[in-house]
Amino acid sequence: RLRRIPVGEHGVWSVPYGAQPDSLQRDIVSRNESMHGTSDIGMWFCTWGMKGDIFTHRETFRRLSPVNYVDRVTTPTLILQGEADDRCPIGQGEEFYIGLVAAGKAPAEMVRYPGSSHSFRLNGRPSHRLDYYRLIVEWLERYLLKKPDGN
Repeated sequence: RLRRIPVGEHGVWSVPYGAQPDSLQRDIVSRNESMHGTSDIGMWFCTWGMKGDIFTHRETFRRLSPVNYVDRVTTPTLILQGEADDRCPIGQGEEFYIGLVAAGKAPAEMVRYPGSSHSFRLNGRPSHRLDYYRLIVEWLERYLLKKPDGN
């Protein structure tokens, strides 16, 4: 299955990874526990999204943090992240990627875009925007169009 999330709609709260580990998805991954204090919007956005802050709803933040389910992911995963992203800090992508590699249950790749911010795919350097969409097309061709015999 392929689920589409329109540009601007965030999957941060939609699916803790692992809940549907075999479906092909495109979601923004967030570690809700650290986002509260490291994202430029974390303090108010997390409080709004979680209906409370991390200090009063710690278990909810932990339960909804996708990195806590990374060992269940069996879907090939591509992480494309701007290194200057203050909204979803690079450490969140790195933590998820390292977890995927350590679990070893699915192919995983991470591409970092130096100097790029949160919305680089829309208004970043032209070379980064082209690379972003090229990599997505290649990834989908590799894993979505793959036949059962591996070809």
